[in-house]
Amino acid sequence: MSLEQAIVDRIVEGAVPRITAEVERKIREEFSLRKEPIPDRLIDAREASTLCGIKRGTWYDLVKGGYAPKAISLSDTLKRWKLSEVMEYIEQRQGLRDIPVK
Repeated sequence: MSLEQAIVDRIVEGAVPRITAEVERKIREEFSLRKEPIPDRLIDAREASTLCGIKRGTWYDLVKGGYAPKAISLSDTLKRWKLSEVMEYIEQRQGLRDIPVK
């Protein structure tokens, strides 16, 4: 196993707690992980908004309006989102850009 593959395996296993959207994109491109299932873990609003390329306040507005995935409440003040649901949301939005506007 190469060093690069070992690093990817550690990231995928969750050994590295947070990765940026740019790093994730590079990993997916370099090692063709797009066809592999996304490892599911809980992410905070900061990471969700970073993955979407928007500000955190905009993320909260999308969630509140029912456009983005609902949060999982771990306590009264602690909310997290499933990474797989956020990635699915992003893929759905990418699909909408290909629909012609009449």
